[in-house]
Amino acid sequence: ENAQKRDCTEADITTMAATLSALYGVGRRAVTVSGQQLFGVAVRARIASISTTVSCVEGTKGQATTPGWLDRFPAKAAYAVQWGDMDALKHVNNTVYFRIVESARIELMRDLVAAHPLFAATGSGLGPILAHVDCKFKLPVFYPDTIFMGSTVESVAGSEFVHLCQMFSESQGRVVAESRARIVCYDYDSGRRSDFPPDAAQALQELVVPS
Repeated sequence: ENAQKRDCTEADITTMAATLSALYGVGRRAVTVSGQQLFGVAVRARIASISTTVSCVEGTKGQATTPGWLDRFPAKAAYAVQWGDMDALKHVNNTVYFRIVESARIELMRDLVAAHPLFAATGSGLGPILAHVDCKFKLPVFYPDTIFMGSTVESVAGSEFVHLCQMFSESQGRVVAESRARIVCYDYDSGRRSDFPPDAAQALQELVVPS
């Protein structure tokens, strides 16, 4: 009630940094010593580095900072881990990975739309529908980090294909999760599955990466 606003001192910042490090693994480097604006400089620098990295992944600035494993995937995306993605166990919650995979799946679909309008999923006629998705968690992820996603079509069979997505942690330099989704060709007018038309199946087949 009687508290007064004041600038943070170096001692205040050191204490808070130690507390955050103990709780969430956030190191001293993540805290700026600019007084009132805790994390301000660090956050701006982080955003700048993420923007540069994402541009490289998309191919607009070359391949210099793209993790080598991404090169074999036809669709790529990146996700900046948010503070609120962590849970009581102090790592990114398992449910977040499914949102990340969803974004990767949409990127793949955007590439497929260029090859065949069926993949636009307008809600009428033939279109893709998600039938099943799973995720194998290999390593925990912590804030701050950037997750790079590589997506491809793993297999095609009649009325369905399997979307493979691998997630790579920039800070750990390792694949931290792998997801597979089964996507079915669905006739939205009749409410039944249907085989992919030959030209749509061919577009999918062209994205299959040899194992």
